[in-house]
Parts: sequence; structure tokens; C-alpha cells
Amino acid sequence: MDPYGHTGDKSDPFREDVGGYNPPTAPVSQHAAPSYGGLNYVDSSAADAGTMGGPSADVGGAAPAPGEDVPVVATQGTAKFWTTEFYQQFFDVDTDQVLLRISNALVPVSPPDFLIDRNWHYSGGDREQQEATFTEGGRTLNRNPDLYGPFWICTTLWITMGVVSNIMSRIAYTKANDTTTAWTYDFKAALIACVVIYLYCFVFGAAVWGLMKWKHLPATLVDTICLYGYSMFIFELIAVLCMVPVSALQWIFVLFGGLWSLAYLLLNFWHMWRASLEPNWFFGIVGLVSVCHILLTLSFKFYFFHYKV
Repeated sequence: MDPYGHTGDKSDPFREDVGGYNPPTAPVSQHAAPSYGGLNYVDSSAADAGTMGGPSADVGGAAPAPGEDVPVVATQGTAKFWTTEFYQQFFDVDTDQVLLRISNALVPVSPPDFLIDRNWHYSGGDREQQEATFTEGGRTLNRNPDLYGPFWICTTLWITMGVVSNIMSRIAYTKANDTTTAWTYDFKAALIACVVIYLYCFVFGAAVWGLMKWKHLPATLVDTICLYGYSMFIFELIAVLCMVPVSALQWIFVLFGGLWSLAYLLLNFWHMWRASLEPNWFFGIVGLVSVCHILLTLSFKFYFFHYKV
């Protein structure tokens, strides 16, 4: 077994090989905890047993050899899912780690810190070099995805979009020099932005995870929502830039942000999807994720920033 948990067994469906990974030849047991890149994944049914994502034995129960390096993975709690302690594990992140993940979303050419060991990124690369890059400046490498960043990114985004939409509405009203009606704040814009963004990040993100789980891919629900949440950060910058009262520039900002955000998602899922899915499933899930993300992007321009200024 290598330092990242691979046994070298030809039957390991996610074993690193010359050509990448071998797609699984048999369905993974519904209650099994597959090992991938040294990290262990617990099936969602584990919540019924009161555990979530805790470390487990590797394939066959083999223990690491003496002196062998093993990736450090934080131990998840064993609290019941209806208690506060159960959800604390998903918010166990500090400011530096959130900023690190935000910066990665803005420059998505390398995997985020919590995906380094899993080799999902399209380019692969040397893990030791990637870890050295992430730990520069004394930053702590965190292998666990979080929900703190996604929640506050989405919350800040819908508030920002509501404010920007009304600022643009006010500018358009002033330029029109309409003295027959009085301008009023449109609270509906913020409400619709809230519903759309939360549904897309958390509900659609969960649906994408459901497809991956159906195809026995080694992704957890928190992994997927974490990626979707951080992919939304660039829209914060786009929303502010869209206050520039030039329609052509607004189109450029919105389209650029949407494509950049989509690239972050696809680059981090690409290698896993490509190596593990049949061609029709691969192109299907890439198409689904791409089309839905583009539709979300266009909704920002056509609904929230549609004022002629």
C-alpha cells in the first residue's frame, strides 16, 4: 500500500495506473466504506447509525507498515444527526482556510486543499508540490470540506444582488426622468435571488451528488455542495462590477464570471467523471452541469441586471 492508501490491487476500481483510474467493474456495496486516495467515505446510511465520515480500515483491513506515512485526516464526530454537535463538524474551518478556498475558486488550475488526496482534478500533478503550495505562509492544509464558506457566500451573494438590482433600478428611473411615478425599493428582487441561489447551490448540488452516488463515484454530499458553494464566489465580484451603467460591459462581466465559475466545477470533477463513467454518462453529466450553470448565469443578466441604463 502506498502513502496515499492505495493497495496496488488490480481489483481496486480507483487505483492509480498509467492511464489514470480503472472504472469500477462491480457495484460498490451499499453499506461499504470505500477508500479513495487515503480518505474513507461512509455511505449516507451511516447517519442512521449515528456516524458520519469517520476514519475506517482500508481495503481488507490492512494496517500501514511501520514507518509508512499516512495522510492526516481529521476525525469526524459520532453525534446523532438531530443534534448540534453533528453539524459542527461541517463548520470546523478557520478564516485562513476559507480565504484559501476562495482564492482557489478564483484561480482554479489546481485542486482545492480538501481534494488534494483524491486526484479528481483534470491535471493530476505532484501531490507533494501541491501541498507545499497550499501550506506556504503557515496555512494549515485541511482535508475536510466545509459548509461555512458555501452558506455565507450564497447568503452574501443574494443580498448583494438584491442591493445592486435596486441601485440599477434607481439609476434607470433617474435617467428616464419619470415624474409621474415614485421610485420604490423592490424587495422581491432580493427574495427571488435568495430562492434561486440557495436552490441551485444546495438542492441542485445535492442532485448532482445523487447522480454520482447512483453511479458509485467516491464523492460525498458535503464534497459536492462545498465545491458548488465556493464556485459562486466570483459572482460576488460580478454583481459589484455590474453597477457600471454600460449594458455591453455588464454582459461581458456576467458571461466571464459564469464561464470561470463553470470551469472551477468541471476541472475539479473532470478526471473522476472521465475515468469512472461510460462516455454517454460522462457527456450527459457534463452537459447537465454546464447547461444549468449557464442558465443560472443568464438569469442574473435577464432578471437582476436587465435595466437599460
